[in-house]
Amino acid sequence: LFRSFTGANESLYVDFSNDPSASPIPVGNIAVNGVALANDSLYVMGASPAQGFTMTDYLIGPNGGGTVAYQNIDALHVGNMTVNYSGQLTTLQSLYIENQATFIWG
Repeated sequence: LFRSFTGANESLYVDFSNDPSASPIPVGNIAVNGVALANDSLYVMGASPAQGFTMTDYLIGPNGGGTVAYQNIDALHVGNMTVNYSGQLTTLQSLYIENQATFIWG
């Protein structure tokens, strides 16, 4: 699934909380291309604070599952998950660690 934002203030939500046994990420994964400095956002919400996610400067996804590739996204919101991150945090203007989220860098 490819989603290309074409204007300002656009958002995409990837929500695992409704059915923890099913992933909202399709077999081919998700790719999101924003418009730089257009206030575009990506929201990724986990099923529980214990659900593990892996994140890099360009990808985020549940451990052992599909991924969401992103570029030119101004804000990434993560919630209700544990994120293990490796990277430099240079590709996002803002990272929001929402309720019930733990962010581990290293």
